[in-house]
Amino acid sequence: MSNRKAIVLNEKSVKTIGRTYLYNDTLWAAFSGAGAEFIFTGKKLEITVTGDFASTAGNDENYARIAIYVDNERVVDDMLDEKEKTYKVLESESTECRNVRIIKLSECAMSTFGIKPVMIAEDEKIEPAPAKNIKMEFIGDSITCGYGVDDPDKEHHFKTATEDVTKAYAYKTALALNADYSMVSVSGYGIISGFTNDGNKIPELTIPQYYDLSLIHISEPTRQAEISYAVFCLKKKKKKKNTMSRR
Repeated sequence: MSNRKAIVLNEKSVKTIGRTYLYNDTLWAAFSGAGAEFIFTGKKLEITVTGDFASTAGNDENYARIAIYVDNERVVDDMLDEKEKTYKVLESESTECRNVRIIKLSECAMSTFGIKPVMIAEDEKIEPAPAKNIKMEFIGDSITCGYGVDDPDKEHHFKTATEDVTKAYAYKTALALNADYSMVSVSGYGIISGFTNDGNKIPELTIPQYYDLSLIHISEPTRQAEISYAVFCLKKKKKKKNTMSRR
């Protein structure tokens, strides 16, 4: 058996998708559609992912839903209901060159997931997928997340299992324009107000107050403390003086 090497997924080894965060050699993703894309050259590829507290809490409404694609074909669609799972993505007798993409299908408020270093043979390689000419970021709510898109009954209660960002307008728009994308979307969070039943504004549930600070996760008020480690923030940068006149 040939020697194997560990490839940490970061901005040098892969093309990161959306807002991600590298922590202890694990690439974490929370927002809908976030993940990584790379070109794998080799014979065998396995990918190991890990979950946060939600993966072992026993609440099947909150598990992270993830997908793995090989050459744009979905080969894995799974709920992260264990702390760690390993998926056999590719196995061949001869060397192959394939595009591999791992993304989160469900939204950030309920759960996050991480991609652990990928073990490959010494003569195999992982390279970043080519960047596209267009880059887009979508800011939205449940419609952007693909809330309930896989549930045939609109009266059913929320479950991450019925969310699929790839069937929502934002992902489809990026696909149609052949664009790289990032999504900052949370169910119930708006620009002026969060979701309201009585017409009164709820400013606490708005995206702008978190946008510049949030790297991978906007936390729900009910989120359990045991997974607070999955919340990462960035300090605001000092604004540069703009000498250009505004139109």
